[in-house]
Amino acid sequence: MRRLVFALPIALFLVSLFALLLPKLAGVDVASATLRARYGDLEPDPVAAAALRTELGLNDSLPRQYVRFVVDAVHGDLGTSFVSSRPVSPAVWAAARVSGLLLALTMAVSVVGGVFLGVLAAWRRGQWFDRVVSATSTLASASPAHVLGPLLVLLFAVTWRLFPSGGWGETNTLVLPVFVLSAFPLSAITQVVRSEMVEALQMPFIRTARAKGLASRHIARHAFAVSRQGLIATTSVMIAGLFGGAIVVENVFSIPGLGRLVLEASRTSDLPMLRGGLLVGVTAAITVGFVADVVAGLADPRVRHGGR
Repeated sequence: MRRLVFALPIALFLVSLFALLLPKLAGVDVASATLRARYGDLEPDPVAAAALRTELGLNDSLPRQYVRFVVDAVHGDLGTSFVSSRPVSPAVWAAARVSGLLLALTMAVSVVGGVFLGVLAAWRRGQWFDRVVSATSTLASASPAHVLGPLLVLLFAVTWRLFPSGGWGETNTLVLPVFVLSAFPLSAITQVVRSEMVEALQMPFIRTARAKGLASRHIARHAFAVSRQGLIATTSVMIAGLFGGAIVVENVFSIPGLGRLVLEASRTSDLPMLRGGLLVGVTAAITVGFVADVVAGLADPRVRHGGR
């Protein structure tokens, strides 16, 4: 709880400050970029840019701009988009719901598939199934999303026409994005569960259970209970990493999620949209990581019973 209380405000401060300073660090004139995004004018009129700069409050000092943003954000107002002149909050929350569903499906596939493959590979250690799972998980973990995504689009959408190449709203539009986004966490969870299960199956109490003739499913359940700490720890790390991978996947498959919104806002120098998207994304990542830490603690009997 202390980590959440102290880490969240610091992270939000740094992210919001970075979003405010990003155009200046990149040498971008926000007013000119806004005019280009609004009207497609490659060479905006300097007079129009100066007027827009005054209208958007960009002539104010950076501390004043930042304080104004913080005061509005505390009251639930993330500002108005420089490009579309629409409120930022509804757009950000709509995108966050899309990204949340995508990430939830990805983690469900990764955890369920990783546990199943890891347990089965450990149970059949040294056999052909174990070798195939190990080779496939190694290959999947080495395949970045920006390579795997276009490759699957070319094969399954363009060549074989089994799934759409992008979009959102239909069930079949979820298949390729979830597969691409779950490739790395699924392989990592599979490898961790297999390693933990192999070690657990060699423990004395497992050998005793085998000698007593305990059924295989009960032995596997007891061994998995020992190895679940590694699963929980790996899952919490994977969840944090998925927020970065979602940016690539959402843009490859044209998904209207938070990652695509942030990238588009960065491209057009839409400061309110960029700050709002980053703040919601960082808050979600830190909160999910905190929940994962709590679950990991509750799953450890030493923590539940106060170290006794």
